[in-house]
Amino acid sequence: MWDLFPRKVVVGVETAGCLPALRAAAQEAERRRCGVHLLHVIEPVHASHSRIEELEQVAAELRHAGLAVVEDAAHALEPLVPDDLVVSTELCHGAVVPSLVEASAHACLLVLHQRGKQHRLLSTIQAVVAQEQCPVLVVPPDPPQEDPAHAPCVVAGVDDARRSGRLVEAALAEAARRQARLRLVHGLTARDERTEDMDAAAREAWLRLRHRLLDKELGDVCRGRPDVDVDLEIVPQAPATALVARARDADVIVVGRGHGEQPFARRPGPVTTEVLRRATCPVLVVDGERRDLGSRDREPAQVAVP
Repeated sequence: MWDLFPRKVVVGVETAGCLPALRAAAQEAERRRCGVHLLHVIEPVHASHSRIEELEQVAAELRHAGLAVVEDAAHALEPLVPDDLVVSTELCHGAVVPSLVEASAHACLLVLHQRGKQHRLLSTIQAVVAQEQCPVLVVPPDPPQEDPAHAPCVVAGVDDARRSGRLVEAALAEAARRQARLRLVHGLTARDERTEDMDAAAREAWLRLRHRLLDKELGDVCRGRPDVDVDLEIVPQAPATALVARARDADVIVVGRGHGEQPFARRPGPVTTEVLRRATCPVLVVDGERRDLGSRDREPAQVAVP
């Protein structure tokens, strides 16, 4: 019955100072025509030799501080969201990673914010991305300012059609939402290192052949979205390096969670980890494999704090 409610954009709010993530969430909500749900997780406090009165006082103080965080974030978000879209808030008691992962099962998008350059890749973000049950948009500490003259561009890292088909579908949908062109970037992996021993002419011929084969494979997926202009680029660099280099011209980079990862792995794949660490633009992580997400018996609209 909960699927009757429209899925919201859920934002993991650690502190009220997450304006870049709130801006990104507002833009995504407007594109998707859905509400925004702000989620702040209060972790349990364990203290030895404490009296129950002291623990109750600490719990009350944490709840008061948590309420202040989500209320301040909601006040900052509301002017950014169209009047017909709802902003709701929630305090959740528990461990941060399981709480965010559980919330992702009931969202259309989970937005997370990296806190400062000294925390370029929080272990929390790594763990959530590895277990996500909806796409996760990771916003860097200082995303680039919007340039009205900039032509919107979505960049996606791809392998072959078998491994990247669902990722390309997600990137096409993202480009359509943003009315942007899509640039598919294929970097050379370890199995392609043999090209380093080729002369220049042979290497160029190999790259052209690789481009032609990938273009044919991925073209079948892309033809399903004729409204999106798609370019395919074969880059003689490692995949993560190639994607990070294109972050300066991208509105968002789309990457997969990682091939062959276990559903509850501790970390995403190495390419995704490196892109999250180094990219200067937001990174959208999608799951390239279909998984049974189980029953969804929790809806953010039903647990909103008034």
